Amino acid sequence: EEAQGYPAYGWAGCYVGAGMGAAISHVDWRYRNSNPYSATGNLDPQLIDGADFKNSRGIVGAQIGCNMLVSGPWLVGAELSWTGNPHRQEKNNNFDPAQGGAFVPLETFITTETQSVFSLTARLGYTLSDDWLVYAKGGYALGKIRTAGFLTPNFADFTWADTRWHNGWTAGGGVEHRLFRNVTIGVEYAYTQF
Repeated sequence: EEAQGYPAYGWAGCYVGAGMGAAISHVDWRYRNSNPYSATGNLDPQLIDGADFKNSRGIVGAQIGCNMLVSGPWLVGAELSWTGNPHRQEKNNNFDPAQGGAFVPLETFITTETQSVFSLTARLGYTLSDDWLVYAKGGYALGKIRTAGFLTPNFADFTWADTRWHNGWTAGGGVEHRLFRNVTIGVEYAYTQF
């Protein structure tokens, strides 16, 4: 009975949820060898001017997790979450591999599409009251990302697309407010890098 006197007691247990929000992303392409998309004459990995993306988009997501009372107002927990709503951006790389010359001028286009992001994080929470919880979180992130490139006019040998899962990490925090006994709303910020 004594544990019920702690504000954290009401936040212990497992939960499921859904959310929506906004994401701001920044992508840099690093080329490993010279090719029509990066021809610099340098075989070392290079960051190429014009091959970066900055974008914002709406996202949707879902999460499932559990919290456990540790001591006083403190909680620890774990959460598995997913966010989606593909971010896709195509960009003219402003590079002509033929450099004019006797050829028809060419342009290169590159595409980055983040399709899904999963994360598995640990959470540390502090209960301000029976109705308010603040927390920090951090852990592993996994992102499904598609990259592609093509030349125009079309040259089939230089058209490609690749979709892979990328490992990364995430960290952030948030605040939750209890509306009813088993219903809460919250705001969260997370930084993720792959």
